Amino acid sequence: KDSTQLVKVRWDDILYVEGLRDYVTLHTRQRKIVSLLQLKALVQQLPADRFVRIHHSYIVALEGLDAVYRDKVRVGSRLLPVSESYRPAFRAFIDAHRARPG
Repeated sequence: KDSTQLVKVRWDDILYVEGLRDYVTLHTRQRKIVSLLQLKALVQQLPADRFVRIHHSYIVALEGLDAVYRDKVRVGSRLLPVSESYRPAFRAFIDAHRARPG
């Protein structure tokens, strides 16, 4: 829910989520949606097999990742930081979801 309306957002449409204090910005394929919600509350609602926290201020969707570097990821044209404290869990998430040869 944003300040003026209730908006339905599909998990598939979310590329990444940016948190700032008591607000989150959902960056979707079509637009940005700002909502009064803390990132730590949202991360508990997102499917853990599709989303991972990479920084105090960011959650990314596995499907939104275009490139993974040592300390950042690329989602579309945006480079997002992967903080040192979240890096081990992020690497484990990527390793667990890496395409396996068939």
